[in-house]
Amino acid sequence: FTTILGSLFYSQALHLSYFEGALLGLLISVFGIQGDLYFSVVKRYFGTKDFSEALPGHGGYLDRLDSLILTAPVVFYALLFLKGGHL
Repeated sequence: FTTILGSLFYSQALHLSYFEGALLGLLISVFGIQGDLYFSVVKRYFGTKDFSEALPGHGGYLDRLDSLILTAPVVFYALLFLKGGHL
């Protein structure tokens, strides 16, 4: 679903082609899930449920932003590549 929305939204908002927008949406989908799974593995390795208790019921801030930690650099460099070096 993110790939379809990406092709529509990112093509208009970032002046990309529909294919480039779909590619960006696909990257966000894949790396968002990978970031979440990676931090889940780290928590399981250390035997903890949450990274902190800063947000009761949700874990810490890192638990809320785990997918962004991996996705943000990927999207930055993808946009840098797709826009030809000019953001």
